[in-house]
Amino acid sequence: MPIMWRGVYCQQCPTVAAIVLQNVGRTFTDGRFQKGDAIVMLHYAFQAVKKSIEAYVTRAGGSIIVVHLSFPVNSNEEIIIEFRKGFARG
Repeated sequence: MPIMWRGVYCQQCPTVAAIVLQNVGRTFTDGRFQKGDAIVMLHYAFQAVKKSIEAYVTRAGGSIIVVHLSFPVNSNEEIIIEFRKGFARG
C-alpha cells in the first residue's frame, strides 16, 4: 500500500523515512532546528528507521525522545500520559 507524505506517494516505508530524514537534516542545517532540539518517535518504529533517525539527528546535535505506547490504547488520556513520560525522560 502506498504511503503519502506531503502530497507524494511512495511504495516503501524506507523510501518515506529517507525523504523525511533528509528534510530533518536540512532543517538542522538551515537553522530551523538548533543543537539541543529533540525529535519525538514512538518505540515501535522499524529498527532501521530508528537507527537512521539516530544517525541524522545526533550528527546534527539533536536528541531523540522515545515514547512507549502500548496497544490497545484505551483513551486519549493514556496517550497524553505516555507522551508526557517520554518528554520527562527526554
